[in-house]
Amino acid sequence: MWFVNRISVFLFPYRELHVDKEKSGPQILIYHTHSQEAFADSTPGDESETIVGMGSYLTTLLQQQGFRVLHHKEQFDMIDGTLDRNKAYTRAEPVISKILAENPDIQVVIDLHRDGVG
Repeated sequence: MWFVNRISVFLFPYRELHVDKEKSGPQILIYHTHSQEAFADSTPGDESETIVGMGSYLTTLLQQQGFRVLHHKEQFDMIDGTLDRNKAYTRAEPVISKILAENPDIQVVIDLHRDGVG
């Protein structure tokens, strides 16, 4: 597992990062610029088997460790029902900026993706 059963989260070699659990609002934001990413064995139409489902699972794991997590599920890579990742980051930026402005206790932002491998 990539996190330990403590306040400390180790994401970078030789650098220990901390999340202040004393903050009252959400401390961690999880979102997906590429919300339509799924896996080779995913069931079409089953969100729990997509990267968004993994975000929900990660949210649960972090909450079990005492973190307050905001999981934002807006689709930035769909335009009028069609997959379009060309400007997903551009569409996400104002939304994520607004979430951060409204939730000043957020200390960690995770744009969760899956890695495409041939």
